[in-house]
Amino acid sequence: MCLSCDRANLELTKAIIKLGWQPPKPCTPYDILPLVIEAAGMEPKFYEFNHDEVLEVEIEHPTISEFKSLDLRWYSVPGITNFRMDIGGISYCCLPFNGWYMGTEIARDFLEDWRYDKMEEIAKVLKLDISSEQTLCRDRVALELNVAILHSFQKAKVTMVDHQSASRQCYVTR
Repeated sequence: MCLSCDRANLELTKAIIKLGWQPPKPCTPYDILPLVIEAAGMEPKFYEFNHDEVLEVEIEHPTISEFKSLDLRWYSVPGITNFRMDIGGISYCCLPFNGWYMGTEIARDFLEDWRYDKMEEIAKVLKLDISSEQTLCRDRVALELNVAILHSFQKAKVTMVDHQSASRQCYVTR
């Protein structure tokens, strides 16, 4: 059985497979899971997306061509489900919502060991010394990955914000 390399969604992936979803063949670490809707008193249903319905951004670095060999990619729009809103005493369940990404958000997903755990793989492509934390290789990987993500989303003409701009946008003067 082929399961996503995103460890945060492993149990969800297994549950959806139990409902009858068949992962694509061949599987990739970036397969898009179907939307699952469960209403009270009804069996859950899943709805698959066609490949052309989900825009994915291939991650490449503007100056380090070897970065492309990592075959990293990310979907362009973060969809939030299982969202609920109360308006005028009416509770709307399963309200879809989407936003846009901040570069560091995607970088964290690629680097954290409980998600895709790509730190060492990227460090090798960057030819960094990983023998000690004092080499600050993790910082250098995070920086170059952020550069690659921002570059790739801009190249694909997909809205993306960097953490410095987002910080300035949240700053309120008195």
